[in-house]
Amino acid sequence: MAGDGRQWQRLPISSSGECVDPRQALDFVRRLRHSSLGGGDRQAVMAVMEILVRRCVYPHLSPGVGIPLRKRFRNPSAIAGAAAAASEIDPHREDEIKELEKGFDALDKSVELLWELVVDSEGGELREIVLSHHLPDLWAGIFQISHNSDDEAATSGKIHSLVEALPVAHAVEALMILLAKENSPPPWLEAHAGKILSRLVMRQGGVAAVLERLVGNAAQGDVSVQKRVATHLAKCPKFVGNPDKYYSSVCSQVLEIISLPTTNSSDAGESAARAVSNMYHTSIAMVCAIARRKPGAVEDFVVDPLVEPLLQLDSKLEGQAVQSLFKLSAIATAGDRGVREMIVRKTKAVTPRLLLLHRLVLGDGKPNPSAALSDRDRLRAAVGDLVLVHLTQPPGHCLAVCWSYIVEFSVRSCCWQWSDAGIDLSTSVSKSPGRGSRHLLELVMEAENPALADGLVERASSKIAELEGDLEHEDNQMLVEVCRDVVQSFKLCS
Repeated sequence: MAGDGRQWQRLPISSSGECVDPRQALDFVRRLRHSSLGGGDRQAVMAVMEILVRRCVYPHLSPGVGIPLRKRFRNPSAIAGAAAAASEIDPHREDEIKELEKGFDALDKSVELLWELVVDSEGGELREIVLSHHLPDLWAGIFQISHNSDDEAATSGKIHSLVEALPVAHAVEALMILLAKENSPPPWLEAHAGKILSRLVMRQGGVAAVLERLVGNAAQGDVSVQKRVATHLAKCPKFVGNPDKYYSSVCSQVLEIISLPTTNSSDAGESAARAVSNMYHTSIAMVCAIARRKPGAVEDFVVDPLVEPLLQLDSKLEGQAVQSLFKLSAIATAGDRGVREMIVRKTKAVTPRLLLLHRLVLGDGKPNPSAALSDRDRLRAAVGDLVLVHLTQPPGHCLAVCWSYIVEFSVRSCCWQWSDAGIDLSTSVSKSPGRGSRHLLELVMEAENPALADGLVERASSKIAELEGDLEHEDNQMLVEVCRDVVQSFKLCS
């Protein structure tokens, strides 16, 4: 098809705009499936497709199914152009047009054409027109056909192909438009569309697409909206035979959303920054909501994958482990007791290493509050939060992890290379007991856990008495020195 606009002359509309033959209109569009459209040609095709939707789809839809013209187009000029083209149909020739449609299944044929254009990966510009302007119309038509037949199997094949062919974000947006409250969708449409949305959520990128639509434009920090959306998405749909399949897919996507923030509002714009923040907090709320419904799913698909990289902290802190620390601290401090206890249990073995990591990242002092946070600052805060979760547990747990830290890392010398984390932490931990005990003291005070402080003093005093008669070994000498420093430091601040 030439791109010179001459196809206007071949439009299935009479020169006076008196009538449209839907058969000719369908054939006109179908012939152009793989054609290259010029400016005038594209305008012509958009006009014909808009007329097809108005004439062959919308008259056959139930009340509340479909959307008004002003919501199908984002571009004001496109709205005006489509409205002008459609208005050229002479309302006094309705009888003639109805006569043309006799014996012609307008809804089925029009939906079939739109469906063909979408599932055809080489549909070119016509496919793009449908995706941009008529996807809600296609969903409305196919749901109406399924409802009319009272047999989902009649359209299940087409719906499945449509779900697989559509970009997730396009599909989600179109369905959410149909389900908008101002359209007053009937219950049967909500059921049809809701089922498809649940399937889309399980596809890669589905959770992000749904969250962007539901909470992206909400007021930043609107906890009620975040909680409502999170609670809804935490429910495994009834049609999913294996709940683990749903939660595995959803949780893996949630972990991608809960990540180290790299964009601030000045870089992305206020609205984009608000959307990212809302999606982030809603994702954390989803983890907590899933844990209340199915704790095993959070353990298997969230906590275990995050803890696994931390088990290698004694050799090398990979970028994956850095992300795990951020995500675990965010989830552990979200306020859900069950999730927090699960993380504490799973990370108890690596907590002494986390205490040392916090000490190394802290360096010579805390970050300047007026300066922009660096990756090192964020890592220090994340590890600190995770450590404090442990230090606010019952005395037995706290004492065990702190004493392990004292014995293992305040005495021994080690050096870690963590270049893969993007943070320079090539720091040698020398035998400096005073520095280690003071660091621990600061954390215990921040945790406001006097019972832990008393327990450490008692444990250190006992160890001093035990080893004072056996100081020939260097390790024993160092441990006694550490214990004396702990007793002195903690007693001064008790």
